Amino acid sequence: MRRYLSVEHRLSTRATKTDPSEVDSALNYISMHNRISCAQSFAFYPKGIFNYQGETVLNLHSRDVVKHTDLITVWGSEGKFPRMSFFLDNAFTTPEQLHYLLARWKKLYRGCLTRKPEQGQGVIFCGPPGKGKTFLLRALIGYSVGGFAEAGAYLTRADGFNSELFHVAVWVVDDGTSLSSDNIHRIFSESVKKGIANPEHRLNEKFRKASMVRWEHLIGITCNDDPESLRGIPNIDLSSKEKLLIFRMNPNSPFVFEEKNVMSEIIEREMPYFLAWLLQYDPPDYVVKGAEPRWGINNYCEPSLARAANQSAPVNGFFELLTKWLREYYFETNGDASFWEGTSTDLRVAMSADFVFAELLRPFQANHIGRFLAQIQSKSLLKITITDSEHERIWRIERDDRFKRRPTAPTPSVSTKFEKTQ
Repeated sequence: MRRYLSVEHRLSTRATKTDPSEVDSALNYISMHNRISCAQSFAFYPKGIFNYQGETVLNLHSRDVVKHTDLITVWGSEGKFPRMSFFLDNAFTTPEQLHYLLARWKKLYRGCLTRKPEQGQGVIFCGPPGKGKTFLLRALIGYSVGGFAEAGAYLTRADGFNSELFHVAVWVVDDGTSLSSDNIHRIFSESVKKGIANPEHRLNEKFRKASMVRWEHLIGITCNDDPESLRGIPNIDLSSKEKLLIFRMNPNSPFVFEEKNVMSEIIEREMPYFLAWLLQYDPPDYVVKGAEPRWGINNYCEPSLARAANQSAPVNGFFELLTKWLREYYFETNGDASFWEGTSTDLRVAMSADFVFAELLRPFQANHIGRFLAQIQSKSLLKITITDSEHERIWRIERDDRFKRRPTAPTPSVSTKFEKTQ
């Protein structure tokens, strides 16, 4: 600091008998009047010193977005970004998905460009290999806002050091990050939901004091669309669904990828024109009308992916077992009942009364069952209500059309006449 003040600002380092040196006077003024609470990276917030939660902080973030051109061109082969528009036109299985993506991309880019970030949903791209999931998330969206960082270790709590994440506006998670165990998948789901909804994060850099920073940009996840890979999608319950835009990539896209260096040249050439077009793009009403104000965009989940993700989720194994037991319970044990009611332990005991179910229930402890019942309720897979008393939680599972009452067997007629048999 002394050298900087002396060289850059020509302040003298010599003191007199009565006065301190100019450098010492400047350092004293800085210490008395320009103190800061912390110096950290607040991605795409105002550069330099700004006020954060009533404290003065120094923003170390220095990245910038790709600059858009002043020329607004048209979409398609007649415009200035033909390859990008051709890829995006054919990226998804249905045309409406593109408009949800463009609306979210515009919100992200505009917030980073003006250094006034806007909160928005996370995105998930599902599809077969080689159809542009990673290219779209990293090479296009990430590149447009100055880069991306791999966030899988942070979101699964495998690594507590995370400073690199807060220099970028896009966190990316690749296939298989959360598949090693059901517990890691649960942690991952909770972290993704919290990361999207809560803009306050704890930045922890090695050998430095941890501090809270603000980050509210984009979490993006890519995964293949086979049943095993879809298990890696965060749990899609009612509270998570509103925070996500889930897209299915087009397996029949005619777009052909060039060599990496050729694709990089195309993106570098076309991206500024695309971003100029994006800033003046107006999404259709079905994308934004009626959206919650903090998101500005309605949530979206491609219908077949919603079904496939629910069927691939860890809770689905218990849900299938519970559905089979309820069917037998209503048909064989208590045909007139309109609901089953009890604690999660009561449910496990009742199901274990049958030897077959007892064997199938071995992996599920009572605390697992309570958690799975909560997930089944949040996904609306069964109509379940919860009543909490001072000492226990009561689950009530309503009977629905899946458990229709067994038809009453007709009473055989008794003939009073001898019937001749052939």
